[in-house]
Amino acid sequence: MGIAQGMVYLQEKNIYGVTLSARDIWLSWDYVAKISLSTLTGFCNQESVENGVDEDPERVRWTAPEELLNPSGHVLDPHHGIDVWSFGVLIWEIFSCAQTPYFQWRDDDNLEENLAYFLHSGGRLDVPSDFTPEAMYAFKIH
Repeated sequence: MGIAQGMVYLQEKNIYGVTLSARDIWLSWDYVAKISLSTLTGFCNQESVENGVDEDPERVRWTAPEELLNPSGHVLDPHHGIDVWSFGVLIWEIFSCAQTPYFQWRDDDNLEENLAYFLHSGGRLDVPSDFTPEAMYAFKIH
């Protein structure tokens, strides 16, 4: 819940295009989730967003399909929900015990192109093997 609230807060501050991953979430001593500043470093202003300051090749694993398939390279309308996609991948990370999303591709295997094709063709992350309705319920009530 705290992560979703943090995403809403960022949206209220007009901060979009955050590729949120488990490594960007810190827990306080009382288990309150906080979004780390490392997520936001490349997104200080519109120019840095348009120039692709966040060049971490790993970040593509949390990028929405419409952003991967965007030929212009410009940031899409923030109301498209591109941040929602990375939130979904983050939830997958939590339930998969921190596995790397789309682990079948290494970074040097033209990751962005392969992932764009995979997602455009309807491919999605598999349900984590340890995922059960009981696990989801336990996650939801905490």
